Amino acid sequence: MAWYNPISWFSKKSRYDALDSKITSDGWNPGPSSPTANLWEIMGLSDRVNWLLKNDPFAERIINTFKAYVVGDSGIAFQAISKTQNTDIVKAAESSIVNFFDTMQCDANLTQTYAGIQGTAMREIAKQGGVFIRRRFRAASMGLEVPFQLQIITYDYLATNYQTANGNNVIIQGIEYNSKWQAVAYYFYKNNPRENYTYFEGARDSTEVIRVSAKEVCHLFRKDNGDQKLGVSWLAPIIPTLKMMANYRLNVLTKQQIQSGLTGIVTTDDTTGNPNNLVGNANEDDSLSIIKRGQMNRLGYGESITFPEMPDISGDSDFYSQFIRMCAIGTGLSYESISTNLSEVNFSSARLGWADMYRNVRDWQENIFIAQLNNKVEMWFKDGLALSGKMSPEQIADIEMKSIKPRRIAIDPVRETQAMINQIDAGFISLVEAIEADGRDYLKVQKQRAYDKQIQLELGIMEIDNSQNEVNEVLVDDE
Repeated sequence: MAWYNPISWFSKKSRYDALDSKITSDGWNPGPSSPTANLWEIMGLSDRVNWLLKNDPFAERIINTFKAYVVGDSGIAFQAISKTQNTDIVKAAESSIVNFFDTMQCDANLTQTYAGIQGTAMREIAKQGGVFIRRRFRAASMGLEVPFQLQIITYDYLATNYQTANGNNVIIQGIEYNSKWQAVAYYFYKNNPRENYTYFEGARDSTEVIRVSAKEVCHLFRKDNGDQKLGVSWLAPIIPTLKMMANYRLNVLTKQQIQSGLTGIVTTDDTTGNPNNLVGNANEDDSLSIIKRGQMNRLGYGESITFPEMPDISGDSDFYSQFIRMCAIGTGLSYESISTNLSEVNFSSARLGWADMYRNVRDWQENIFIAQLNNKVEMWFKDGLALSGKMSPEQIADIEMKSIKPRRIAIDPVRETQAMINQIDAGFISLVEAIEADGRDYLKVQKQRAYDKQIQLELGIMEIDNSQNEVNEVLVDDE
């Protein structure tokens, strides 16, 4: 099929009004666009988002909202399951999972747990469009639960201007692909070329590039079309809106300052000496030469006072809220989650708004963090267990690691809990599903319940009815 000429093609009369530039907008004939953003687009958008994050509170709120709802404070955690229902194997695997992922030893910088790594990754995905998580092998002498750690690599490190061939493979924007267009390697700078420390005397060359096998890298990004190779900032559709919001907010504050700085303007028809004019006079009282907010001055003979018209700020809040709604639409978040304004919602509307946003949240959790990250980290972790010798190959093969999404904060705990109980009683869902939907590990919950009963038995709060094999509560007489 021959490639078409977009200019001649658009010049023809189209059967679609949407393709008629005279109807849509004069001269609007956009040409073909690549599915993957180029270096200038990725870095340009990143620069604008970073500026907004430093100066605009709503940009920071939006990024934090992505992090809070997709990853939460507990992250998308792992739960060990035995295919043969072997509890001993599950206990051993769960112990290693807790010791590694719930501590900072999983982080190459030793500063975050696995949940913290996911939170930082979510911020980078929203800001720059994507992020890399690299497996770094470590020596056994470090005493880690498994002999590797996870390193966060931002898009700044990707050598996107590195484009050449490697045998039968092709390297495009720092990513090497085979004949099936599968990523086989990534090319990273040794140092972040945007960091100031890379220019210090004696620092390693920031332009030096290293090749890392795709087996050691998780590339996390939202794939919006089939041929897309790199992600773009999730704030891209609303960057102009956020900047206009910042300008508008500054203008409103300026109007408020003008309105609060009410000052009388003195005029006179005396042209002989102007003893009390605003310029002041060294030999006379020059108090009028300094204008202060709310200042009122005495009037001399032949003087009069007038006041300027103040700007009208009525309706600013309604107009401003429209900007925020545009940001909510452009990001897939709810208006209430961005604005923190709950004055216009009740339980039903809040739940509908959350349900609409939750579909997006589930999509991002499943198709980015579980499919692209957790599935690969699970393989790395099992390899680490084998290398460390903590579990035999047969035990490792028996283990599955299930991803548990973070807990969703209930809008109305009483109503929602009762609705969950009704679904369990009706057989629509299992107790396991209900507990995991709340972001909790089913096995841990049952262990905690068993431990609670054991403590209550030891303290005499509960007793066992041997006739019915039940545990009953003991009523303690205060006397």
